[in-house]
Amino acid sequence: MPELSINKDTGPEYDSPIGELARGVKDPSALIVNSEMELSTLFAVYKNPPFGVMANIIVRGERQEEALERSAALARLIGPAPEGVRVMGPAAAALARLKNEYRYQMLLKSASRKRLNEIVGELRRFAAAEKWGAAALVADIDPVTLL
Repeated sequence: MPELSINKDTGPEYDSPIGELARGVKDPSALIVNSEMELSTLFAVYKNPPFGVMANIIVRGERQEEALERSAALARLIGPAPEGVRVMGPAAAALARLKNEYRYQMLLKSASRKRLNEIVGELRRFAAAEKWGAAALVADIDPVTLL
């Protein structure tokens, strides 16, 4: 449960991503989602499933430099975020080193499953053309661990 502190001048402050939405609200009860429609609107704004689609792109390498270079290459390939797609990262994965692998990730969000699948396909073709190993690029569509 996020921590809540009340500042008498600015209202409640939350230690969570939703804290941005809460800034300046004086009455914490105003932040309670009162209906399924309000909840669906909140998810739609952030394009979270089921109103949008997400892809967690994980790049792996035996050396940290290798994983970092690969993730940077994918970021350059995508370039500025394509229209209708939000790109976050690349950044070190939550488990940046697992056994003998270094991992970086990018999160892609879109309202269009077709558009996101096209981008993931481009990333896979790029990895194949660069002769990355079969496990060097992992695309997790609608990852449960991030929801």
